[in-house]
Amino acid sequence: MKNTIFCRMGLVLALCLSLPGCKYPTEIVYVDPPVEAPPIEAPEGGGDSGSIPGNTPEKSPEITGLAFIPITPLRAAYAVKGKTVGRIGSPVGGTAPFTYALASGDGKNDTDNRHFAVSGDLLQIQADGLAAGAYFVCLKVTDSKGIFYAKALTVTVAKDPAALDQETRIVGGIGFKMRFVPSGAFMIPDPMAHDSMGKRDMLVSVPTGFWMAETETTQELYQLIMKENPSLFKINPAPGEVQSRRPVDNLNWYETVLFCNRLSIATGREPVYCVWGVPDWEVYLKWAIETRSDSAESNIFIDETANGYRLPTANEWAWAAIGADMQDPGQINTLGVRKYYSGGPVGSNVGIEDFAWCYSNSSDTTHEVGKKLCNELGLFDMTGNVAEWVWKSTIAGTAWGEYGSYPISDYIRNYRYVPFERWRAGGVRIVSNQ
Repeated sequence: MKNTIFCRMGLVLALCLSLPGCKYPTEIVYVDPPVEAPPIEAPEGGGDSGSIPGNTPEKSPEITGLAFIPITPLRAAYAVKGKTVGRIGSPVGGTAPFTYALASGDGKNDTDNRHFAVSGDLLQIQADGLAAGAYFVCLKVTDSKGIFYAKALTVTVAKDPAALDQETRIVGGIGFKMRFVPSGAFMIPDPMAHDSMGKRDMLVSVPTGFWMAETETTQELYQLIMKENPSLFKINPAPGEVQSRRPVDNLNWYETVLFCNRLSIATGREPVYCVWGVPDWEVYLKWAIETRSDSAESNIFIDETANGYRLPTANEWAWAAIGADMQDPGQINTLGVRKYYSGGPVGSNVGIEDFAWCYSNSSDTTHEVGKKLCNELGLFDMTGNVAEWVWKSTIAGTAWGEYGSYPISDYIRNYRYVPFERWRAGGVRIVSNQ
C-alpha cells in the first residue's frame, strides 16, 4: 500500500493537514471539419504566388495544404472573448517560419472573420456576447518567402458557456457537479534520476479523459450515502458558511473506497472496486476498516468496464490540479507542475488566499467547499481545505509527492507530499469514466 497517497496540490491548510450512463452536454462548442471553400479572389496587390482554395493549382507551387486542429467538443471554445477555438499549423510545403492570419475572401466564406482573431497560431473569439450558431472564417498561412495559402472553415459556437464540460448529478435530493478533464500529457522531473545524472524530465501520460467532482465530497453527501459523519470539523462553521457543505474529513482509505462503491449503487451505476476471490466487497471493506488490516488493499482491484465512481489515480489528480492543458490546448503541459498552488501563476504564491484556505485565512478549520476561486478546469479547493485520497500511483512505483518540482513555502504547511498511511485522516474527491 506504500504507493497510495494523499494528494494536495500546492500549499495546504494546517489542519487538513494532519490531518456519472452520463451524457455529454447537449450544447457545446465545436469546430466542424474544414469545408471546401468556394472560389475567392486573391487580395489586391497579391503579386506573390499565393494559393487560395478554388483558384488554379499553379497559384501556389509551394504550399498545398493547411491544417487546423480544433479543440475537441468537450473542450471547445464558447461565446466568451479570448477563448481559443483551435490551433492553426502544419502547412504542407512552404518554407518556415510561417505566420498565420485571417484571409479576405469572397464575402461568403469569410463572412464572420470580424468575430474572431488570430494570435500566433491560435484562432480565438474576439467578440463579446457572441450568439450561438455557425460562423464562417477563412484562415491564411504565409511562409518566409511570402507564399500564402488560405482555407475556409465553419465554426459552431454553443449558446450557454455555463454548460461547457460540466454536469450536475443528483442523488437523494443532493446535487454534486462533475467537470470533464481531457486526456493529455505533462512533464515532471524524473524521480529516478540521481544527482550524477543532472536534471532530467520524464513524460507522464493521462491516456483518457474523465469526469472529476467540482469540489471535495461534502459532509451532507457522505452522510446520505454512509449514514454517518466521521468529520472532525462538524460544528461551528465560519460565519455565513453552511455546515453540511463543508468537506468530509477524517476518512481512511478503505472508507473512501466503500463510499465510492455505495455512491455508484445509489446512482444506478456499476461499482468500480472489486475484491479478488471475495464476492461481497462490502463485507470485505468493512472488515478492512474494522481490523485496520495491513494487507487488505492488495486484494482490491478496479473493474475498468464499470461506469461508477472511484478515486482518481495520482497522475489524474495531478493533471487536474495543474489545469490539464487548458493554458495551451493540445500541448504537453510543462508549466503547470511549477505552480505553487492550483489555479495560480507559475513560480509564485501571490494571490494564494484567493484560491486556497491557508494559515493566514483559514482560522485553523475547514470551510464550505467552493468558496474560493477555481482553477482552469473549474475545480475548487485543489489546494487547501482537506487532503484528498487517491488510488495507486502508476509511475515507476512512486507517489506524486516524490516527483519534486513544487517549491515549498513556509507561508502555509505543505501536505502535498504525504506518503500513503492507511489510517491518516483525509477527504475524498470522486471521479468517473463516464
